[in-house]
Amino acid sequence: MPHYELGTAEASEALIKDLYIDLRAKVNAWSEITKQTPQARMGYIGQHLVSVVTGFPGGKSGARGYDLVTDNGHYGEIKTCYKVDQLGSCQKCGAAVSSLEKTCSACGSSEINRKDDSKWLISIRNPDEFAKVLDPLYYYFVLFEFEDLLDPHNQNVVASIWEVDPRQKGFA
Repeated sequence: MPHYELGTAEASEALIKDLYIDLRAKVNAWSEITKQTPQARMGYIGQHLVSVVTGFPGGKSGARGYDLVTDNGHYGEIKTCYKVDQLGSCQKCGAAVSSLEKTCSACGSSEINRKDDSKWLISIRNPDEFAKVLDPLYYYFVLFEFEDLLDPHNQNVVASIWEVDPRQKGFA
């Protein structure tokens, strides 16, 4: 990637092309195949992946409808969790350390606390919401994580998917 300087028109144009125009074109192409939302948000990548793996299309709705349209009018709910690219902290000085940094930019220490605490969100505020949690035929829990979180040079990402029946003992 070329070196860009903040505050320049060249950097602005390149960013819009890379992170909006090109990304949008790629997401739209996958959306045609998976029938998932064409929105280019990281959380929706898990929905595209589950459609590709299961063979079931999405409901094209993102978070406002069925994540996965299965057989006989049933549907699946997809929850995606990212342990990749979380903000860490320096164990020596406490400064914030991005996932891209191998050492602390404040003090130079390589003693970095890499966060491993991301979670799938299922919010239940009342009995009606709890009852709706049991409606999907299956839940698909998608996890993106580094192969080795403690090795700052290992950038290999592992994606895992678990299919869960919400009516099975232990879920509800």
